[in-house]
Amino acid sequence: MIMRKFSLMAASAAMVLGPAVVQAQEQAPTVNTGAVSFNAGIDFVTEYWFRGIPQENQGIIAQPYIDVTFGLFGDEDFSLDAYVGTWNSFHWGDGTSSTPNNPPGATGNDDVWYESDLFVGVVLGFDVWSIDLGYTQLYNPSGGSEFAEEIHVKLGYDDSNHWGDNFGGLQPYGKVVFEIDGGTDGFTGASTGGGDKGIYYELGIEPSFSIYDSQDYPLTLSIPVTVGFGDSNYYEYINNSGNLDNDRFGFVQIGAVVSTPLKAIPAEYGAYTLSAGVHYINVGNAGEYDAGGVNSAAATNSGEDDSFFASFGISMSY
Repeated sequence: MIMRKFSLMAASAAMVLGPAVVQAQEQAPTVNTGAVSFNAGIDFVTEYWFRGIPQENQGIIAQPYIDVTFGLFGDEDFSLDAYVGTWNSFHWGDGTSSTPNNPPGATGNDDVWYESDLFVGVVLGFDVWSIDLGYTQLYNPSGGSEFAEEIHVKLGYDDSNHWGDNFGGLQPYGKVVFEIDGGTDGFTGASTGGGDKGIYYELGIEPSFSIYDSQDYPLTLSIPVTVGFGDSNYYEYINNSGNLDNDRFGFVQIGAVVSTPLKAIPAEYGAYTLSAGVHYINVGNAGEYDAGGVNSAAATNSGEDDSFFASFGISMSY
């Protein structure tokens, strides 16, 4: 099984997904006037979900990331940026993982470098619209194998100018992901004959509000809402009859994330942000903890199709 966030990409937007939590992305401080900027950080989550499919819910889950953005062109009507980066997930636990997606050869979830993703792409900006075209390789270092390769197209709309002060807009977006190798459902190479290359669709918003105005530590509340769907056997699972089945609905997830900038750190060292949040996810058949389904190893949570989890992170941009 595979990653994130949330996806995901820090260079192109918000979430995190993404495959399963929001990765905070701040504007680069004005001290950086060049055409190159970067974003880095680490998130800690109590559960790791990738597009509605459970990956880990035991022990410590740490997810560091870094990306670099190159401003290739920009004027009042059009901009072109390129980005490259990596996102990772490390799992430390007691060897009693309740999820079925540990890498091959791993025992439980002890000291696992579960995932390392490499992504590259370009973002085209047209006034308040943006188009993100990118490629991602999702790799399992501990298992020594590739989860999947995929390309994506994401359309975003910046509606912040339509609202008053203290509200950053809904920031709606839509994304389509095409798997070009491997599969998210975990059946790649399995005797079931699954692992089909599928198509994933995502819609989301992330309204943000200023909830505490302070010179030193202002607070912002964001409410990311994400809905995921699949096609062409993207969400495969074993049904209660023991047959391979397909579900179009993947998940719906909503969160509440509070963040604050660390203004005590001088701007010449970058802009730092702390964030903490709580998230709720409801999943389809392919993501259920179901003793008769794809996640049969998760017997301790048999029959559950929703969950609450928490996140904490620190990020910097320059």
